[in-house]
Amino acid sequence: MEKDLKFRNCDGSKEDFALLQTIHRTTMESPIIQTMGEWDERFQTAKLMSRYYESNKTLKFLMDGDREIGTMNCWMRNFDDGEFAFIEQFYILPEFQGTGLGSRVLNAHLKDVPTRLSVLNGDVNRMDFYRRRGFSAYREEDVRTYFEWLP
Repeated sequence: MEKDLKFRNCDGSKEDFALLQTIHRTTMESPIIQTMGEWDERFQTAKLMSRYYESNKTLKFLMDGDREIGTMNCWMRNFDDGEFAFIEQFYILPEFQGTGLGSRVLNAHLKDVPTRLSVLNGDVNRMDFYRRRGFSAYREEDVRTYFEWLP
């Protein structure tokens, strides 16, 4: 029997930022190197920190018992063409990837709301993951491709 999905709200603390930073590096270092050619620790920390203080009220940690095994940040955002749920910081630790957990988390957040997100162009596995779940690309840039899901 599958475990229930359990989340813990981010408390905005330095400890939660350090945890987010560890999960981010563990899950994103390889795709970032594939896309940008290198991992710049200072740049990644500064970028993550700037988003953390804007988004920590909606960031959730995915739990396996008492252990944080991933993150999900989903919030409503206005675009020029309407309001969409926007997903970012969706990370599942590698040892839990390929188990269906990511699909379950995503399905729990999709509901019937149009949803958007972005993926690094070098992260082919993540692009395939979203395409298999009905997302389609609507804009491409040098580093990122933007996807949307419409109910």
